[in-house]
Amino acid sequence: DTGEDGHAPLWQAVDELLAEAEIAGIRAHKLGALAARLRRRAGRTVPEPFLADERGAAVAVVLARPLLEHIRSVCDGPLVLIKGPEVARLYPGSARAFGDVDLFAADADAAQRALLASGYVEVDDPELFRDHHHLRPLKSPMNGLRVELHRAPLWPPATAA
Repeated sequence: DTGEDGHAPLWQAVDELLAEAEIAGIRAHKLGALAARLRRRAGRTVPEPFLADERGAAVAVVLARPLLEHIRSVCDGPLVLIKGPEVARLYPGSARAFGDVDLFAADADAAQRALLASGYVEVDDPELFRDHHHLRPLKSPMNGLRVELHRAPLWPPATAA
């Protein structure tokens, strides 16, 4: 099972925490897919909202690979995948929801231009991204996942880069 090798105590502890939490809170923190997976494994009933979250997480995982392959074919230079599918693979059954792929790019502006030239479309208000930690999000022409290109990590305040 993906993401579980040697981590059974971790996922048991997470399951215990989720078992005590309210459905709305679990979903607000985007843990519905994980809760579904852990409840099913423990033989407990899985509420319908978690089933929907689980389906969404599964679809995102399936869509991510061809999207990343396309991005790699269009963009020159180093790209580093962060968050999203990279973290999902660590969860049991890849049961982590995500709606975008985040990439560090050696030249984020050039990568953005290359993606725009290949049919990606900028979304959201440009004013929101003037001094933001990533460039304006892109909508893929392939599927519903967005792409966010980062110039550098967003370090928490008071930490050294």
